[in-house]
Amino acid sequence: MRRWGFRKTLCLWVGIVVLQIFSPLGQSSLQARVKKFSSSKITELTVLKPNSDEKIALTIDLPEGWKRNMDFGTVVFEPANASDFFEIPSIEILLTCGGECEPGKIAQNIESHIQRLNKGWETLSTGNAELDKKGSIVEVLEDRKTGTSRLYEVRLTYPAGVSSAMYPPRIWIYRFINPPGDPFFILVNGKIPANLKNDFFPMLEAACLSVNKK
Repeated sequence: MRRWGFRKTLCLWVGIVVLQIFSPLGQSSLQARVKKFSSSKITELTVLKPNSDEKIALTIDLPEGWKRNMDFGTVVFEPANASDFFEIPSIEILLTCGGECEPGKIAQNIESHIQRLNKGWETLSTGNAELDKKGSIVEVLEDRKTGTSRLYEVRLTYPAGVSSAMYPPRIWIYRFINPPGDPFFILVNGKIPANLKNDFFPMLEAACLSVNKK
């Protein structure tokens, strides 16, 4: 009797589980869990140290459906349907010194790198002297330091009359990571066409923030 009671209980429990899975409510719950766990994936990669053949292992939590574009000399990730976009959102990862490759110099090298970026962004070369004098519009959205990491986000737009084909408005997400004692920094660069900000900004920012040494 005890054995039969156990079997009845087991069968009843299995039946409940099956009903939950195949009922509309159970399926929606299961799909939600699947979506949650498939919305991103941890990807391992290696990048070369500056001036060296040695490789450093990193990880990134990529958005669902993104893959590496092997046509680039650096590590670049794009949506699998990249051909659907006029300008393709992307994430690039590399190691650089940004100057002297010494641990004590890296913080200043990162600062200099940001200054060079800003100067380059502000400069216009359209062939129209009046437009070029106006320069680009660089809006810093975020500049935050956390431990050995710095997040620098910028919206880049242009004065009326500047061709969007020549100078497409963009959102840039830069993350600089300086692991303690390393004579280089990890540079993570997310690029988003400005008109796709609402679609891609949260996922690209999260991906850039997820990059770490393995």
